[in-house]
Amino acid sequence: MKNYQHKTKFLPLLLFIVFVSSCATSQPINTETSQMAISNYVEAQKNPNLSDEEKIKIAIEAYFTLRYESQKQLIQQDFSSLLEDPTLEWLQIEKDKREIELYLACMFKLSYQSYDFQLDYSSIEIENDAAKVSLKESHQVVFTAIAPDVSEMSGLVHSITLHKKDGNWLIYQDEYRDENTNIFASRTKEQVKNQIDSNYVATGEGSLESPEAEKCQHIVH
Repeated sequence: MKNYQHKTKFLPLLLFIVFVSSCATSQPINTETSQMAISNYVEAQKNPNLSDEEKIKIAIEAYFTLRYESQKQLIQQDFSSLLEDPTLEWLQIEKDKREIELYLACMFKLSYQSYDFQLDYSSIEIENDAAKVSLKESHQVVFTAIAPDVSEMSGLVHSITLHKKDGNWLIYQDEYRDENTNIFASRTKEQVKNQIDSNYVATGEGSLESPEAEKCQHIVH
């Protein structure tokens, strides 16, 4: 049984990918909203009046803001300043998944016209310079393709590990499992892209040689 739920009037366009939550391209460009989130994070880490728990929550809030903002703008947001080590294996898998999610959003007009997310913290355990956070992510988003209908998700569990380095709380790992996570457990990025291409043609969206489809091809490397 899934530990989270989607509610939408949108009939799935794809055979095995339902919804998307984030995205990535090769040239991240942060929006004003993302820049403000990072600025708030940096200022919070320097603030001696904030507790470690408050600083951790602000770090995680910035992380999720950049995820959602990327889906709205259809361009990767650079969140490297929030990470302890951008070379870890989980992050490469996450980047591959985000490439596919952005490609899907570009092909089927699934960018966010608007979004609102909530983080329900179950626990924050801090021991010395390490923290383990359990939370549930929920959101209400409006996809461009079906605006103004609102799609909802609730109860997606994240287990986030953070480490304190030079006075800053940095994200070490984000563990969660959604539909797309399950897909990548059994398929390569190229196989998933090929399925999206097949479904794009099969659903009558257009030809892969059309200008609309060609502008999305640079997303997946």
